[in-house]
Amino acid sequence: MRSLFVIPCFLFLLGQLSAQYLQVKSLCDRMIAMETDVDFDKTPGLIIGIMEGDSSYVIPYGTLEKGKDIPPSAETFFELGSSSKIVTALATLLYLEKNKINDIISWNDEMPQHMQIKSNRDIRIRDLLMHTSGFSKRPNNLGMFARQTGQPYKGYSVNSLRNYLKNTKLDHDGSYSFSHTDYTLLGFFLEEKTDMQLREIISDLSGELLTRHNFPITIGNNRHAIGKQNRPSITTTDEIVDTELTIGYDRIGNRTAAWETGIFDASVGLAASTQGILDLFRWMDQNQDNEAVKTMLVETIKTDMKKVKAARGWLAQKPSKQFGEFYFHNGQTNGHQVFLAYAPQTRTAIVVFANSTHSLNGLGMTIFQMINFNWNKKKTLKQQK
Repeated sequence: MRSLFVIPCFLFLLGQLSAQYLQVKSLCDRMIAMETDVDFDKTPGLIIGIMEGDSSYVIPYGTLEKGKDIPPSAETFFELGSSSKIVTALATLLYLEKNKINDIISWNDEMPQHMQIKSNRDIRIRDLLMHTSGFSKRPNNLGMFARQTGQPYKGYSVNSLRNYLKNTKLDHDGSYSFSHTDYTLLGFFLEEKTDMQLREIISDLSGELLTRHNFPITIGNNRHAIGKQNRPSITTTDEIVDTELTIGYDRIGNRTAAWETGIFDASVGLAASTQGILDLFRWMDQNQDNEAVKTMLVETIKTDMKKVKAARGWLAQKPSKQFGEFYFHNGQTNGHQVFLAYAPQTRTAIVVFANSTHSLNGLGMTIFQMINFNWNKKKTLKQQK
C-alpha cells in the first residue's frame, strides 16, 4: 500500500519540477531571442546554469560541433579563462583558514629567495587576491617567448617569471590594477606552502567541496605543475580525472585550439563543467558562514571601472539601493567564453558557457538581472506568475 502512495507523490513532484524547468527555459528563450539576439551561426552552442534558492536549472542551446547535433550537457567542460581566479582565490583562502593564517601575511616572508618581490612597500597575499600589488596585467617579458598566434602564454617558463621578478621594482600606491600576474603568483604560493602540484590542489578542492561529480573543476588543456615540475605526483591516475575540453571557435567561426597556459594555470588556465560551477555556488551558498567564504566577499575596493568594485577573486556591483552587492566575473580564451555571477542575499547564481568568442551581448548579466526581478527580488522563480 505504501508504494501506491509514494508513486503518485513522486509523479506529482516530477511534474512540478518539469513545469519549473520549462518556465525558466521560457524566460531564457525570451532573453536570447528578444534582448540579446545571440547569433548561433557565430556561436554554435551555449549552456546556461541557474541556481535559485534550493533549485538549479541547466538549459542547453545549439551544438558543440558545427554540422552535428550535439547539444552541450551539464558535464561538458569549457575553459574558464580569467574566471579561473575565483577558484584560485577560494583555494588560497581555504588554505589560509585551515592553517589559521590571515591574508595580510607578507609574500617575501613566505616565499623562497628566488621568488622575492621588489617593491616600495610590503606585498601581502591580500594584494595579490585583490589586484593591489601594482604588477602589470602580464609580465613585460611575456612577448619575448610568444611563438604561436593565439597562444600568449605558451613557452613562458618558471625561469622567465623569476627573471621578471628579479628585474622588476614595483612602485605602487596600493590601488586596484587588474593583473594576471597576481594570480599566477598565488598558484606558486599554493604549491610552495602545500608541497603539491596545482593540479592536485584543484582536484583536492573539487573532491572536498564538490562531492557529486568527479573533479568538475580542473586544469584546462595542459595538466602539469607550474612550480614543481620535477617533483613526482603524489596522487595516482585514478585519483585525478583528466577531462576533454569541448571544441571552441574563434570570432570568424574557425575551429581553434585550447589555450596552453603553462605557469599561468592558476590565473587563466582552469576548466569546469556547468554542473561543477553550480555545485561550487551551492557550496558557497550553504557555507556563507565559512571564514574563507566570508573573507572572499566581505571587503570590496574601488576599481577603474564605473560602479564596479573588486573583492577577493571577484568583481562586485551594487545595482540599486535595495539590492545588496553581487559578485561576478567573466573569462575568454581562444574559443570559449564564460560569465559567472552570484548574489548571496537572494541565493541566486548564474553560469553561461559558450563555445565561441563572439559577443553574447551581455546575455549572462541580462538573465541574472531577470532572475533577480530587475534588482528587486522578493520572490522565487517558482512563485512567479
